[in-house]
Amino acid sequence: MSNYEQMELNITLDGERELKENVMLSVEFAYDQLKSYDLPNVANRYEGYGIAANMWSQLAAKEKGVKDSMKHFLVTLDIGEQEAIEAASSLYNSVTEIVYTATNMAAHVNKVMNDLFKAYSEIEEETPIEKMIEEGNDDGFVEAEERTEENTEAEVQEDGAE
Repeated sequence: MSNYEQMELNITLDGERELKENVMLSVEFAYDQLKSYDLPNVANRYEGYGIAANMWSQLAAKEKGVKDSMKHFLVTLDIGEQEAIEAASSLYNSVTEIVYTATNMAAHVNKVMNDLFKAYSEIEEETPIEKMIEEGNDDGFVEAEERTEENTEAEVQEDGAE
C-alpha cells in the first residue's frame, strides 16, 4: 500500500511539471504572435515599465472578476444546485480570462526584456570583467595548462620518483 501512495505522489509531480511546461509553451506561442505583429521595439526601461503597468492593470481587473465570482458562488450555497452550477460556470470563465491575461502579460514582458537587452547590448559598454582583461591587471590568477599526453607522462614519472 505504501508503494502505491509513493507512486501516486510521483504521478502528481510529473503532472505538475508537464502543466508548467505547457504553460511555458503557451507563453512562447503568445510571444511569437507578438513578434509577428511587427511592433516597434521597446526604446527604454520607462517605456517597458509602462507596458508592464498596462498589462498589470488588465490583470488586476480580471483578478477582481475572479474575486466577485467567488463571492457570488459563496452566496449561492444556500440557494440551490442550479445557481451553484451557474456560479461555478461564471468562476470558470473568470479564471480562464485571468489565465489568458496573465499569459498575454508574460509575452509582453518577455518582449520588453528582449528589446531592452538588445538595446543595452548595442550600447557597447564594457563590463567590469572586460575592462580588467583589457587593462591586463595582474591579480595573481594563472590559467591552467592544457593537458597533453606529454604532461601526463611527466606527471606519472614525477609521482613515481617520490
